[in-house]
Amino acid sequence: MLRERKVGELVEFLRSREGTIVNVSEAMFVTVFNIVGNLMFSRDVISYRNEDVASRLKGLVWKITELVATPNSADFYPKIARLDPQGLRRKMSKCIHEVFSTWELDIKRRRREAHVSAALKADFLDVFIANGFEDEKINWLFLELFAAGTDTTTLTVEWVMVELLKNKEAIKKARRELKTEIKTNPIKESPVSQLPYLNACLKETLRLHPPGPFLLPHCAAETCKIMGWSLPNNEDPANLDMNDKFGITVWKEQPLLLILKRL
Repeated sequence: MLRERKVGELVEFLRSREGTIVNVSEAMFVTVFNIVGNLMFSRDVISYRNEDVASRLKGLVWKITELVATPNSADFYPKIARLDPQGLRRKMSKCIHEVFSTWELDIKRRRREAHVSAALKADFLDVFIANGFEDEKINWLFLELFAAGTDTTTLTVEWVMVELLKNKEAIKKARRELKTEIKTNPIKESPVSQLPYLNACLKETLRLHPPGPFLLPHCAAETCKIMGWSLPNNEDPANLDMNDKFGITVWKEQPLLLILKRL
């Protein structure tokens, strides 16, 4: 399986750097970016050894996310939009075209080879070309998939490690669970669902450090039950009494400590 293979490569890289300082964020970024890259066009995009390329691509993805979230005065005064008063459009265009250059040669090469292997659809790029997608549409789809699929995972893993390193009891229990439950070597993906404590740590990290903005107006279309609690339909989550509904998980000072008592 692709994910297992790429995680195995990450483990080998970390093992090779034993005793030295490792930028976990960039290592995770390379892993996730290559997973998405193999799904999109069947190749690794970045090498663990080429830290400059990894850092540049990571910086571009983060810069695009930052520019998207930056308030734009032109949104409030449409008449000045053409002037691009804050230079956001120019900056965004530069970043986007730099990212596009990462896979533009793959698209051109695959189009030349399309007539040779028309029946073989090995990845997303083959499917897009076979269905008549233009290069511009493919570029934008790839950008959305890479940006959404890499930044969030990288940030989440980074924060999980930060929270575990801050809590010695939590990391001891996580290690004990891994040694007890994981019987295969190398580690396979299938037993991950049998790690309730590690999964609880991950969910708690997502609650404490959501990797993306959660300010969009979400609400339940129908009244539903979550862990025995009734969530009313069309209710803005901001209006809910979070302390009453979710109790200590909202205000506890050492979040991971509570998991020890519950699992």
